[in-house]
Amino acid sequence: MQIEDIFNNLQNIVLTFNFKLSFTKSDDNIKFSIRHDFISDIALLGSVDVKEQKVFLYFNVRTSSWVYPGERTDLHDVYSCILAAILRIGGLGLSTGIWDEPNEFSRIKEELYSRTLVIAQPFQQAVIVPGEFEELIVNLLISLEATFFIMRNESLIRSNEGGEIYQDFKYDESSKRWAKRIPELLRHNFQKDPVLVYKRITPTWTYYRNYKKGLSFIYNINFCNYLFNYLKPVYDENIQLYSSVSGTIYTHILSNVSTFLSQKELTKIIVILDKLSDKRNMQIVIPIENFAIVISSKFILVYSADCGKKSFEIERDKLRATYL
Repeated sequence: MQIEDIFNNLQNIVLTFNFKLSFTKSDDNIKFSIRHDFISDIALLGSVDVKEQKVFLYFNVRTSSWVYPGERTDLHDVYSCILAAILRIGGLGLSTGIWDEPNEFSRIKEELYSRTLVIAQPFQQAVIVPGEFEELIVNLLISLEATFFIMRNESLIRSNEGGEIYQDFKYDESSKRWAKRIPELLRHNFQKDPVLVYKRITPTWTYYRNYKKGLSFIYNINFCNYLFNYLKPVYDENIQLYSSVSGTIYTHILSNVSTFLSQKELTKIIVILDKLSDKRNMQIVIPIENFAIVISSKFILVYSADCGKKSFEIERDKLRATYL
């Protein structure tokens, strides 16, 4: 089967998921994009080396100002982290790297114009095999559908008396109090650090991001409790934890993809959680290539940390050395 035939067949398959596939072909490669027919917040993009028959896959997260008012860093942050978490702990067991695209218009460092998720493990380039490639794309779209489903959970949605979804974005007195309280608890310099703090209505949460410290904090009890209970059974079924020399190895039992979180970084996360939470809540920690995503029944903490393949391999070698 020729590569073009694969893509023509894939076009018909993705339509059943309410997605649309478009692609362009040159002598050397095929570039393609897959977007939801109604929800365009996340796109699955890729390019194929025609000669080698290998594909490079990545996601782009970019919301529309036509749908969401105000600055949309929080949406790009939450969307990308939920998708990364689902890809990591779901049936595919993929580990992604999340990369920021800053807002070149405002020149404000902490604002996210968009985000890119690059699939780093178990492959960076996968051979296209008829059937296997199509199956991979379908499974990735299922992960996207799950992300859309979570983000449109009724705990996040507000509507007016006419039943129309009510969109709002504000920096009010309650978020001002929150804005002062969080840096105080974490001992962050609110005046000098590039920080974003605000509330959003539909989806509903309060959001804090410190660009310099490499962390984000999203607070909404209803949503986070729903997200935690949605992901916890999948996490328990698919992720195996191993205590190692200097931290914990997280291995997906189906894909065998492993990431690593050092005890030093975990201790920092625990200190942050203890300061932000009145009491220790149940939580799951999901290390991906360059972040640790912590989801509890009250909040989401996104913490910048090197947890990827290279860190895992270094730790694996340390662990092996203890048995020699």
